[in-house]
Amino acid sequence: MPPVVIDARPYPVTLVKWPTAMRVNGLAEASGSGSLAYAGWGGGNPSSPAVRDWRNITLTLTFRPTGSPVSVTLMKQDTLTVPSSGGPPKIFTWQVPSHPAAGARWTAGEVGQLGEIPFDITLFEGHSQTTYCLFYHLSYEEYSTYFQCDDTATPTPNWLRTPGPSCVHGHTAGRWDGKSNDGEILPNQVTDLPPAMNGGSVYNDYSVVIQRMDENGSTSNPQYAHQYSWGSIFYWAVREGQGQISWP
Repeated sequence: MPPVVIDARPYPVTLVKWPTAMRVNGLAEASGSGSLAYAGWGGGNPSSPAVRDWRNITLTLTFRPTGSPVSVTLMKQDTLTVPSSGGPPKIFTWQVPSHPAAGARWTAGEVGQLGEIPFDITLFEGHSQTTYCLFYHLSYEEYSTYFQCDDTATPTPNWLRTPGPSCVHGHTAGRWDGKSNDGEILPNQVTDLPPAMNGGSVYNDYSVVIQRMDENGSTSNPQYAHQYSWGSIFYWAVREGQGQISWP
C-alpha cells in the first residue's frame, strides 16, 4: 500500500512548548500489474486456438485513497485529524519532554535512522491511519468464430451474416476480440488479508514516511530534505527548553 507521507518540522527533535508543525503531503495511488500470454479456457493453444480461449491477459490492481482524513496519534497528544489532500500544516506543542518517565521507551540509537541526534535521546512514538479502496482492471482478447460471407455482392468481411439466400458462399473464420472489465475488490474477498487492514468496505493503511520540511513548508530544501520510515511507527524527540531562546 502507498505510505502516508507526513511533512514535519522541527524534526526529529523539537522543544517543549515549541510550535511544532505537521501536514499530510497528499495521498498517492499505487498500482501493480501481472500478465499472462495465453489461457486455454476453451481447450486450445496459441497455435490452434479454440472458442473462449484468452490471450494478452493483464490484471491491474490499484489502491486509491477514499478521501477520508488521516488520523495521527502521538504520545502525549490528542489524536490529530489532517486533511488527506495536504493543506496548511497543523501546529501543536508538547507539554512534556520525551523522557522515560513520560513513556518514551526507545532511544535514537535503538530505532536507527536518527544518526544526526545523540543515540541516547528517548523518543515519543507516533502512528497514522487512513483508508484506501482497491480496484481492478482486467483486459484480454477472447477467441470466437463467425460465419464470413464470401459473395462478391456482399461487403466483406461480413462477420455476422449466416448462410442463406443472400449469402451462398462463405466460411467459418475466427477472430480475437478485445475485452475488459473493471470493478472493486472488497477486503472480505481477499484471502489471508491481515486483520488490521480490514476496515469493512475499505482497507486500513498504517504505513508512514516522514519528510522534514523547512520554515517555508518546503521538503526539497537541501539543508533540511530527508526522509525517515519505520513502517507503521514513527518517532519524535522532545527536549526540555529551559532558558533556551533559539531554534532547536
